[in-house]
Amino acid sequence: MKRNFILFIAISITLLIVGCGEDKSGGASPLASVTQGWHNQGKNCLACHNYDLQDERKLLFAGTVYKKEDTTNLDDLNGICGGDLNVNFWNASRTKLMFASKDYIDPNSKGNRGKGNIFILQRLLLNIPKQSTKDERYFLEITDGKGNILTSYIHQFSGLAYDIKTPTDFSNRISCNACHTKGGVRSPIYVDSDKEQFCK
Repeated sequence: MKRNFILFIAISITLLIVGCGEDKSGGASPLASVTQGWHNQGKNCLACHNYDLQDERKLLFAGTVYKKEDTTNLDDLNGICGGDLNVNFWNASRTKLMFASKDYIDPNSKGNRGKGNIFILQRLLLNIPKQSTKDERYFLEITDGKGNILTSYIHQFSGLAYDIKTPTDFSNRISCNACHTKGGVRSPIYVDSDKEQFCK
């Protein structure tokens, strides 16, 4: 009985020490240590995350980032830019940062496990505001967790909710993969050729 008790205490202490070990991410980001895998990359994210799933999983904005423009297999994890990806929404002249996806992250969300998927949870930001100036476009900048710019786009947003009947909506580009798909209107979102080194 005493031997079993000592064995139990020894195992408990070992588990406690292992469980409280140093965070390998260095505290840089709550997402840095997340193992990323396949999660419907290249698909129309909002078709599920705005209609088929619970409110807590609804997305305001979402897409997938690839390493190369000529991606042929949208499901190949080796061709997807992984890591801690963020989207900065600047005004069109890139003089003012309007908001950034890194400010709307739930570190407990399982969505961060999908490799290369960028998104903002709708419960954390209700809509992408329509620009109040004559120029209603945003300069979108996709970065890694350290702020390295991977690619950028100019897009406009109407401030309206996603409509599954018109997923390719050029006045409200919130479902990136609806347009950025192989064989679609545009090629997938991909990083600049000299920035692939920042993709994990």
